[in-house]
Amino acid sequence: MAEVIHGKFHPAPQDATAQREPLEGRVDELLGVLGPALMSSILNVEVRSLAQWCSGQALTTCCVTRGRELDAVFHLVSQGKGQDEVRAWFVTQNPHLADRTPAETLRAGQGHAAMGAACADSEIVGVIRSGRSEPHR
Repeated sequence: MAEVIHGKFHPAPQDATAQREPLEGRVDELLGVLGPALMSSILNVEVRSLAQWCSGQALTTCCVTRGRELDAVFHLVSQGKGQDEVRAWFVTQNPHLADRTPAETLRAGQGHAAMGAACADSEIVGVIRSGRSEPHR
């Protein structure tokens, strides 16, 4: 199971995004939920650069790294949620991120912090759904 230790996300081998479809194959899903404006903002590229990436052109290494972080966070956040709820999570201030949005945090290159917030929020949702009084430790 994945862990967050000192604010850093450490995926377990079975959680590694490499076992899912490569990022390039998932761009359409990410775009469909987040939309081109939000996704290009997170990746810190112009919308036209994102369109070029979708058509097969390479992006910068920094952009690809942010894209992989976005994909990992998206994968966790989207579990059991509708598209509108997922998009809202990315653009809503988050107390786990000092009231910054996950989108801002990812854009700043702080994917581990965004993943930590996603893990914390997923744990809270799990507690609410299970009826437990506290997060599982």
